[in-house]
Amino acid sequence: MTNRVEVTKIVEGARSAYFHVYLQNDGGSGELINYTLLDPNLDFNPGQPDGMRMSLRKIWFGIAGFDIVFKFDDGGNVLDQPVWVLPAGTASGEICLNEFGGLQDRSGIDATGKLLISTTGFNTTADQATLVIKVNKTFKEFVNP
Repeated sequence: MTNRVEVTKIVEGARSAYFHVYLQNDGGSGELINYTLLDPNLDFNPGQPDGMRMSLRKIWFGIAGFDIVFKFDDGGNVLDQPVWVLPAGTASGEICLNEFGGLQDRSGIDATGKLLISTTGFNTTADQATLVIKVNKTFKEFVNP
C-alpha cells in the first residue's frame, strides 16, 4: 500500500485557487519528503509557467499526529524554501496570511513554482490530516534582488 494523498481543486479564479487535501499514512510507507502538493503547470488553468510565483494565502487544517512543512521548490539548486510549519499534535484551525499578501515563493530564478510538503512523525495509520489551501497566482517573473 502507499500513503493516501488526495488533492482536489475546489475553485479557481483568475488570481487565486482553493484546494482540498487529505493525507493518511498507510502504516508502512513512512514520511512524505518533498512531495509535490501543487504544481502550477498542471493544477492551474491555464498552467503557470516556470519562473512565475505563487503565494500561500490561507490554510484551514485538521491534523492528527505529525508535522507538515510547506515549502516552495527551488528547482533542485540548493534548498527548497520553507514557508510554514503545521506542528504535530491533534489540532484544527486556520492560518491566515492575507493581511500582508501571503507568503510568496522566493525560491529563486530556477524555481518550478511547486508547493511541496514534507512530514515528520507520519508513520502510523492514525496519522492523518485534512487541509484547505488558498493560493494566489502571481504572474510576474522572478527578478534577483
